[in-house]
Amino acid sequence: MRSTGDELLSAIDADPDDDAARRVYADWLLDQGDSRGELIHLQLAPVHDEPRIRTLIEQHRDALLGSFSAIARAFEIRRGFVAAVTIDASDVARADRVAVARLEELDVTGVVEADLLELLTVFQPRRELTLHIPYGAAVQAKHTRSGEPWDVLLTGVFEMQGFNIDNTLSAHPAIVGYVNR
Repeated sequence: MRSTGDELLSAIDADPDDDAARRVYADWLLDQGDSRGELIHLQLAPVHDEPRIRTLIEQHRDALLGSFSAIARAFEIRRGFVAAVTIDASDVARADRVAVARLEELDVTGVVEADLLELLTVFQPRRELTLHIPYGAAVQAKHTRSGEPWDVLLTGVFEMQGFNIDNTLSAHPAIVGYVNR
């Protein structure tokens, strides 16, 4: 019995670090006439053909980015899949949570205190969520998954008007610590 694309994607979701599953999916894509399979193979190869990779990413940008296509300020494709995306906090409602879960990194700019807890709770990429708070260039919140539940380390200068970091952080059970410098 042949696997479907959804089954193959489920195998990748189950073990995102398994390149063998990505290669099987790449072969399936090529069998369907989809050159994204070539992109996966090229990015998994020991030596990358960067010009061809750039061409394939340009050709398949919307398919690769999915729900992030219209809202991504920046993105990175690794091993044939979107791995890192930067979006503005005003676009958070437009982001697909399943797509976020597949990301290694999500960077959200323009975060205000009211968004902070929701973002930490709802958006859980596989490795890192970085929230940039617009009150100062040096301020950012990093939410890094090192196991279950998420461990959170917030760093920055949290003495901005209207932003009570102590109340916000003490209210969230996933936050294990922060540094106010």
